[in-house]
Amino acid sequence: MILIFALLAGAAYSKNLLFVGDSHTAGYFGQDIHKLLSKSFESVATFGHSSSAAVHWIGDNSYKLTGGKFNELFYLGKRLKDPNPIHWRVASLVPSFNKLIFNMAYHKSWQTQIGSRITPDIVVIALGANDARSISDQNGKINSVSYKKRASAIESMLDKVEDIGAQCIWIGPPNGIKKSRKNQETLYKYLRSKVANRCKFMSSNHYFVNDCDGVHFNCRALRSRAFEWAQEVNNFILNNRN
Repeated sequence: MILIFALLAGAAYSKNLLFVGDSHTAGYFGQDIHKLLSKSFESVATFGHSSSAAVHWIGDNSYKLTGGKFNELFYLGKRLKDPNPIHWRVASLVPSFNKLIFNMAYHKSWQTQIGSRITPDIVVIALGANDARSISDQNGKINSVSYKKRASAIESMLDKVEDIGAQCIWIGPPNGIKKSRKNQETLYKYLRSKVANRCKFMSSNHYFVNDCDGVHFNCRALRSRAFEWAQEVNNFILNNRN
């Protein structure tokens, strides 16, 4: 009986997970969630790119954005860091989502060390914050052209996840003192309308940034809040995986 339980428990932790996100994932939150998830999955690839939204990950164009990034791969106990670290002020290419879901070992040096392709069983997307001011103004009035373009990018990402038969989980962004109530409400309506029927969706609207830059938890004063958020996201993923 003990042996059977151990085998079943091992099987439950045999999946590969890909996590992509914006500046939150490029900062403390991304570092924390990567470490937490690495305790429960055989492989975890985390890619955070500041200033990014779905349009930057899925589009045909190659987008260079500033603000910093976080790339790291955990694979069977190995921790592989970003082979191309940069200063946060330097613009860098947003990874291609199409390539990431084909192989989580995105960088050539990672591929050399691993020697095999890794495809995700679960794809976690933590994007949306950088759509807010594009889809509506501070009063929540929608910009229909930008709304449609950005909504189409989200749908394209979800199509790609479904194409490979992976499970989708979407993490909404936190709130903050620099965000108007109407704009944040419109953003969450937008995300839920495009995501909730196709992914497990977690709201992070109850996390409020009242220090730092008013948007991120990426300063020492709110370091513990970043970890608290990462813990809740980790639990949500583990409780909702197939």
